[in-house]
Amino acid sequence: MSRTVRSSLLHRVATTLIGPVIGALLGLVTGLLFELAVSTPWLSFNGLFGFGEYVGEPIMLAIATLAGALGGTVFSVTMLSEALRMTISPKEIEIAWDDARVQVPAELVRSIVVDRDFVVLGDHDIELARVRNDVDSAHLVDALLDCGYTSIINGDPFDYEFRSEEDCTLCNDVKKLLSARAHAIRAGAHGDAELLRRRLASRGVMVRDLHRRGLRPVGQQWRAVDADFRELAVVA
Repeated sequence: MSRTVRSSLLHRVATTLIGPVIGALLGLVTGLLFELAVSTPWLSFNGLFGFGEYVGEPIMLAIATLAGALGGTVFSVTMLSEALRMTISPKEIEIAWDDARVQVPAELVRSIVVDRDFVVLGDHDIELARVRNDVDSAHLVDALLDCGYTSIINGDPFDYEFRSEEDCTLCNDVKKLLSARAHAIRAGAHGDAELLRRRLASRGVMVRDLHRRGLRPVGQQWRAVDADFRELAVVA
């Protein structure tokens, strides 16, 4: 038995609709601007294939609106396919978003944080997974309980232990990993950022991303634990 948890139905519906609607509006505006431009007396241009010769010409506006809606639909489908989804089962927790994927075997899980971030904690407070919680939290908690994950924490117990990226007293190798991950975050390379998070976690350095609502991460913070977990670099 497994359960898949995604963002709320309202969020998915809004994402599905907003792309085509905005795309259609942009297409309509583009069509109007095109018709306005070709109708000016100083341009010797008779429209496009005979369409759009005057402002308000319907066929050109319909074509532009349809093209915009189609582009917006592609955008919405891409956003939905890359959105965060979690598959919870008694055997493992699988998290996938964009080109990143994490699988955590159930036997490694000690507790789970459901807050602004979703965090899977293992022995010695190592973070086996951490991702921004963009799914329906109520459904997520319900799925976790159904699959036997009963140690659920509502707030991050280590929230005040994280330090800014600039406040770095770590060794040079770890600093390089942090820097590489910061570059991956800025580039939107979620898969690379996740792999680097695992490498840092295997060295006892936990990282979390700083977000502005609805936007990509704008930075990262870190905390250290007094242990080394190199064997978990691949598992986490």
